[in-house]
Amino acid sequence: MSTQNELLTRLEEKYPKLSKGQKRLTDYIRQNYDKAAFMTASKLGEAVGVSESTVVRFASQLGYKGYPEFQKALGELVRTKLNSIQRMEVTYGRITQSEILETVLQSDIDKIKMTMESIDQQAFELAVDTILNAKRIYVVGIRSCAPLANFLSFYLNLICENVISVHTNSSSEIFEQLIRINEEIANSTYAGSARLEDTLADAEKRIFELAQRGGGGDFVPIRQVVINVMKKIDAASKARGRVTGLETGFMDLDYKTSGLQPSDLVLIAARPSMGKTAFVLNLA
Repeated sequence: MSTQNELLTRLEEKYPKLSKGQKRLTDYIRQNYDKAAFMTASKLGEAVGVSESTVVRFASQLGYKGYPEFQKALGELVRTKLNSIQRMEVTYGRITQSEILETVLQSDIDKIKMTMESIDQQAFELAVDTILNAKRIYVVGIRSCAPLANFLSFYLNLICENVISVHTNSSSEIFEQLIRINEEIANSTYAGSARLEDTLADAEKRIFELAQRGGGGDFVPIRQVVINVMKKIDAASKARGRVTGLETGFMDLDYKTSGLQPSDLVLIAARPSMGKTAFVLNLA
């Protein structure tokens, strides 16, 4: 049975035994499940006109361990149906320009509160103990998570030793290298060709080197970048208006771009039926 059917079935079965406030919650959720899925317990209670504790007891009455588990089940109904902007709209209603800051800050407050409600204290303490007892700590942040990784690394360095921030722009390369290192170490372990101490030392060394490299040469020193740019400028000045790249066959375009260059990423954008396909085919 799907999560949606299970939730609706619970609401249907429990409805006769619910209190007046809980019945109002049920009616509201049936009609506005897309909004309720993104509300905290306090927000949902405010929308229906009941207390936050009534909302929490309502979730327990339906058989869930708490409001977070109930909200997770409810969220499955609209998880793939709304984008992020629509989620904000159904949670807070359509907002004006002057209310954007307040809305964003309130959203953060709600998310922090949800985290406090759903956090596993035992797992949190285990994570803290694991970090404090680790011989070496590696922090990896990919793309938008990179600033958070740097933030965590900075403060971990204040209380722990041997904290290493792994820098990479590639979301897959570093993990592929870690997988390869793991496989090689596993094969060496099964073969029994080295002592345990040597295997552990080798694993630590290779992971440390990977962290120091930053995942595989995504960055280039600025000096080299400047030299390459100056060479291209010099070549263009000596060409005296001639095409230095690949000719397109369109003289005006070649004059403006000096031809298609090896490093170029060219995007052809226009309204429908403006001849984009025909233009590209002529280039080819």
